[in-house]
Amino acid sequence: MSASVVKYCTINNLDEIKIILIPEVKTKKEELQDDDWDNRWNWDTSELVYNTEQDEDTKYLWLADCKIALSPLNDMLVIGRQKVLTIFHFKHNLNEEVHQFNLVYNTTLSGLAKDEIITSVLLLPFVSQQKKSINFRDWTSILVGFSSGYFRIYSENGKVLLAHLFHDEPILDIKCRTYSANNILAEQIDEILLIYPTAVIQLDGFTLFQTLRMCRANLAKSNQADSIGQSYINSLTDSSGGNQVPFTFKKWAFRSASDGQIHDCVNVCSYVKNDFDALVSHSINDLPLSNIGANLFMTTGIHPFVGFYRAHEGTTHTIFDELSQALFNKVKNVLSFFSQSKQKESDPKENIKPATSVACNIGLFDERLGFKICLSPNRRLAAVVDEYARVIIFDVQNAIAVRMWKGYRKAEVAWIVVEDENNPNKDDSRKALFLVIYAPKRGILEIWCAQNGPRVAAFRVGKNCKLIYLEHVMFGLNQYILQNIKQTMTNDDYLKTIFYSKCCLLNYDTGTIFDFKVPFLCALTDRNSKKSRDVHILKDLKVLLKKESNLSDEKLTKFHQQVLTLILMLKTAEIKRECLEELIRLSDDEQLIYLCAQKIHEDLLKSIQMNEVDFESKLVAQMCSRIMQLCETFVRMKTCTDLMERITKLVNESRDPPDIHQLTSHKLIGWTGNDVARILSLLAFRQSVLKSSNHHSFGNELKIDFVISDLLSHFTLYYTHLVKKNNVEIYEKLPVEILLMKRNNENNAAVSFDLLSRFLFNSTFCGDETNLDSLLNESCIYPSNLLLLLFTSWLNSPFSNHWRCWEYFSLSLFKIVDIMNDIRQNEDEDNPLFDLNLDDRFLSPSWADIIELIYKSTNITSAWISINMIKSLINKLKLNAKDISEITLKENCNLNEELDDFEMNRAEKISTNSVPSSDNDWETLHLDKENLSLLTKQLEDLFLLDMLLKSNLCSSETEQEIDSITNVNKGATTNLHQVSLSYILTSGPGIVSEIVARWAIHHKISPELLICSPSTDANLMNEDNSAEIADEHIHLKRTVEQSVNADTVLNEISDRSTLMEILEHVRRCFPNCLESDILLINCCWELLLQWNRQPLILSGQLHLTLNYLEKVSSSVLKHNVACMGWRLFIQKRFEILCNLIEKMGKKPKDRICRKELDMDENTLEQFVNFCYNLLDFMVRTSFSSETEPLPLYALDEWWCGFNSANHCSNNYSYEALSKTIMPNYEQQTLMSSTSVQSKLSTNELFSAHLPLAVIAVHQKMANLDLLIEYLHLALSIQFVVVYSVKNVRLFSLFSSSVRAFFFKDLHSFLTSNTSESVLVPSDPVLDDARYTFLFNVVTSIVQTLPVHRDEKERHDAIKFYLIANKWFNKVILLCREWNLIVDKVRLRYVSDLFLFGCDPLAEELMATVSDIRTLGRQLLVIAGMRMIFILNSRFGSLDEVSFMPPNVLFWLKSLITEPNCNSDCPISSTVLLLENIANFLHEDSVNSRICQELLSAVKTL
Repeated sequence: MSASVVKYCTINNLDEIKIILIPEVKTKKEELQDDDWDNRWNWDTSELVYNTEQDEDTKYLWLADCKIALSPLNDMLVIGRQKVLTIFHFKHNLNEEVHQFNLVYNTTLSGLAKDEIITSVLLLPFVSQQKKSINFRDWTSILVGFSSGYFRIYSENGKVLLAHLFHDEPILDIKCRTYSANNILAEQIDEILLIYPTAVIQLDGFTLFQTLRMCRANLAKSNQADSIGQSYINSLTDSSGGNQVPFTFKKWAFRSASDGQIHDCVNVCSYVKNDFDALVSHSINDLPLSNIGANLFMTTGIHPFVGFYRAHEGTTHTIFDELSQALFNKVKNVLSFFSQSKQKESDPKENIKPATSVACNIGLFDERLGFKICLSPNRRLAAVVDEYARVIIFDVQNAIAVRMWKGYRKAEVAWIVVEDENNPNKDDSRKALFLVIYAPKRGILEIWCAQNGPRVAAFRVGKNCKLIYLEHVMFGLNQYILQNIKQTMTNDDYLKTIFYSKCCLLNYDTGTIFDFKVPFLCALTDRNSKKSRDVHILKDLKVLLKKESNLSDEKLTKFHQQVLTLILMLKTAEIKRECLEELIRLSDDEQLIYLCAQKIHEDLLKSIQMNEVDFESKLVAQMCSRIMQLCETFVRMKTCTDLMERITKLVNESRDPPDIHQLTSHKLIGWTGNDVARILSLLAFRQSVLKSSNHHSFGNELKIDFVISDLLSHFTLYYTHLVKKNNVEIYEKLPVEILLMKRNNENNAAVSFDLLSRFLFNSTFCGDETNLDSLLNESCIYPSNLLLLLFTSWLNSPFSNHWRCWEYFSLSLFKIVDIMNDIRQNEDEDNPLFDLNLDDRFLSPSWADIIELIYKSTNITSAWISINMIKSLINKLKLNAKDISEITLKENCNLNEELDDFEMNRAEKISTNSVPSSDNDWETLHLDKENLSLLTKQLEDLFLLDMLLKSNLCSSETEQEIDSITNVNKGATTNLHQVSLSYILTSGPGIVSEIVARWAIHHKISPELLICSPSTDANLMNEDNSAEIADEHIHLKRTVEQSVNADTVLNEISDRSTLMEILEHVRRCFPNCLESDILLINCCWELLLQWNRQPLILSGQLHLTLNYLEKVSSSVLKHNVACMGWRLFIQKRFEILCNLIEKMGKKPKDRICRKELDMDENTLEQFVNFCYNLLDFMVRTSFSSETEPLPLYALDEWWCGFNSANHCSNNYSYEALSKTIMPNYEQQTLMSSTSVQSKLSTNELFSAHLPLAVIAVHQKMANLDLLIEYLHLALSIQFVVVYSVKNVRLFSLFSSSVRAFFFKDLHSFLTSNTSESVLVPSDPVLDDARYTFLFNVVTSIVQTLPVHRDEKERHDAIKFYLIANKWFNKVILLCREWNLIVDKVRLRYVSDLFLFGCDPLAEELMATVSDIRTLGRQLLVIAGMRMIFILNSRFGSLDEVSFMPPNVLFWLKSLITEPNCNSDCPISSTVLLLENIANFLHEDSVNSRICQELLSAVKTL
């Protein structure tokens, strides 16, 4: 969390390097050893030798006299002195944190003047265009400045590449600026700045880059240039070229009072004035109006101490050099022609270009002398060091000094940029700028937050160090290369290597290089940045908490200490709150959460006592107190380990019947004996039916995976107001409120809320009263919240099946209510919790939210007992009130209005899940005693219904079926056996018949068993007074009470009869909803729904739908339900099948059926058969439905009470349905039918909350003529699918007027012309198409029959003959419907039978043909073909036959043999066939004679 100086690398072999760089330096001992005087006299002068060995810490101080340069990529180091260069390469040590620089090359620079020495060195890497290069670096150049003014560039091995003399003064410094993608910088180009005392050279980077590439390419071509110290450019150009360079540069001279003397210079930026500034300059200075680009230079020296110069663009020397040099060469050549004297060598100084003078724009004139300028990476600030031991920061943009430090003599400065690593948005993250100041006289290094921040760190590093600052990266970068580099590096490496400037510290004493680690957090240490600093601490805490997993005890203690240390560093209350919230969210260690909350609480209490905290800190202190209270509660609840033993004991005790009198007088106070006896008897009957309930395991119920974070997440820990008691702020024992907004429609939230309630109250239901007392007294949770959690736990647990658990539920309820009453009376005496000044009939308060939970609960047993608990609470409160004082009855005029308003708002509360936020928000609402009784009666009826739906689920086979049904009905609104009071009431009157029908389909109940007996049906329909209802309930009570010993009875009867018995009991509760016709049509509808969801799997049960419809007594209901089923489920697939057959001309293949119809070939035949049967059923019921009156249906009392939905009414008018319900119903149907794969859900069907019977009754009747045409089409498709008839065009079998009404509403009426055309066909083309189709069908039917060979096979073929006759009768029926000549079809059938060798069946049907002469001629041809086969088999050819007349042989040869003709018929069958033909052709002389000749020939054979 603080800045540090880290040892990065060391320079190896400095002793050897010293000898290389300083060869003239020798120790005194070496000099004495070289003295020959000592050698001759053999004197021991070791004692006289002065020990010049230095200390280990100071032996490398000679480095201070050398010029040192470090590569920006940290891969290369150069140390130069005088005329010697040593080059080091970086060596990375994997096993050590400290790396090394090893000497790889040293050289003495050649070609230098005698007095020419190195004055400045810079390492400049050049970018590579190849992606495989390390860090995209191609090579690193060594830029060296000399005292003679020469500027030379060397390669990595010391070879000179370029040399040029720009000015005849020593080069003070070399600075480089490279391309950067920093978003705080404008795009800047590459350039090199050479600083002379009176001039500044600005080298263009692009041209220099190209020049050096050419130099390196020609490096191997010339060795002479390097030997004489000349550049490769000079060696390759003309010798008379002199100091010619191909790159561009600018030379500036800055005018000052000290004759232009400067000590340092930086190029701040290039800029262009805006139009306004240009006009102002023109008007003030009377200069020519121009707005060209310029460079802003900042210099330091004396007079001015700091100067700002604006050097305008456009002043270069490249073009001028070329022109002048060309002119000079020509003149020189001319002069040399006339002069014979020897040419003198050209002096490079003669070619030095003059500098462009630049006037000072703004200057700070002071007596002090400026030494160095260090420009910040964003080029907005500059740090200047002067001879008065001051460091001054200048705002470069405004040219003003913004900060000053004193007492830093000979200081060295540098800049560090740090990025916010915790910012998720890396592209736009925050950055902090730090100034590093090294004072060698004091030996300290300080890091300051720029520009007005405090000092963030200070280090004592020693007096012999050098601060190295590199503000350049690589030459030749651009945006494209930077993107490629970023892809090959991590973000941190990219930022460190490419993005920011480098800063390090070189210790001369040890030759060690140190790096700086400054966290971004140090920039936030200002008192105004406490929140930002805490945010970073919070992020570090999150990272630390994510590492918490499976720690040992020692590591866990250390981990806790680390977390506490971070938390105690927080200063702002808001971040402390967020820290606690994150700790709760990420950690499951209750001990850690408690310790952190305790520490923060203690610190805040100390500050509160000293009155040093703000309002937010007080809120956080109260938050910590709530967390501590809940953690203590969690630990107490978690320590309960004997719950399993307790519940086992209670279950065993509950198996014995209780003493009802003692139970109601001591334990269940306020209960009546009849209520207890009735519930116990029904529970005994339920347990005898649901055998698995007797062996219920509480292992999963008591084993709750609940952690401290789950507990705390359900409570409101932080408030925006302070909690006070008697106007005094309290910080202990604070009330805790449950976070009820957590209860939304998401399943996860509901489960979590259920887990919380079970975690708190499971021990209470198991008989542990101590936990209940501690929960009420020590947790400080609002009693109203505890009451809600109590009911939630009860309604979601199986404890209600055991009467011993009722006692503890009643005890908990009364304790919580008493506490609530005491709190309310203490807070407001005029408005107590229980308003007892009301009529005895009312319950005050009626907790609407508790009743809401009861309404929504699917645990009907628990809900039923909960309502009785509320009733018992009423009785107890009334008894207590009568003992205190007499209550005067008052009439409430607005009673009915209040009841109506409450019930209207109750349904809204059920949907919005609104619950009270605290005890003070509980409203005093009243429920009529009769309404409570009705609610109890409804739950009792629902108990029987729930028992029916869950019955017979103990067998494994049934459980598997339930799983399959659940998988099929994924779109259903509820599971098969999951119902609640809210679901039944809000889903409308039709929901009961729907779920019972689903139950009947699941258990495969036959439709006969669902039909009520006439006597029972009449009784159910005539129950109009309450006396009859009461009698039936008395009968039910007797029946159910006798079922306590039902175990022996169930052994004698079957499970199916038991289900029917329960069904009769439920039918008594819902007489109208479970009427026979309504139940049967819902069973039919449920089958269609299930088939529509998965037609491929459930096609086998499709035919069962008509079995249920057949048993319906009302023809109107039959017909309309069948029409609805056709329109919603069948018609779309039927239309697609018709189009496929029309397109393909045959039965579609299996692949196409699966894709388009979601069926295969086998299920397709079942679907087609069902379509025909359904249409036939609709036609048959259409006649009787026209004369039958519409049936009337009434509502049960369930939907006529106080808690029924507003839209439920006994009056189902056709006008209301047609205006509001049916349009939406039809629209949803069409939308859901656009795709065959669409699944129709029950919600779409019952969106109006109306029963299916009511919707069906108000359907329009289907048009009989259109149904008949549909029936013809279905029969045709049936022929195609069953017998694979080919070359079929279905729509060509119907007239265009009929085809126009296909696949539309069934009630569409045909026109009169169309009706006549249906009755009297007059189109011969249509008749021909129909004849052709029927003939193909007949042929396809015959082809499926076996061939008759002998009498033994005739018996086996009879069943096939029967099937063929059945389908042939359908062909005859369709022929009659189309008004075609039936005899033609029969004649074709008989002929095909003889053709394919089915003689027995053909002989039976010959008598049905009227045109025997035509039949005889066709059969004669068939007999002739048989005769040909016989003769060919005997004689091999007809030419060999001699016993037959020539005319007969000629006739046989003229016959065209039919390929389908059977050639394996017995001769006896052929003889019989010819005898029958002879009888048919007795009047035809020619054919008769042929027949006789054939008959005699066959008999001869």
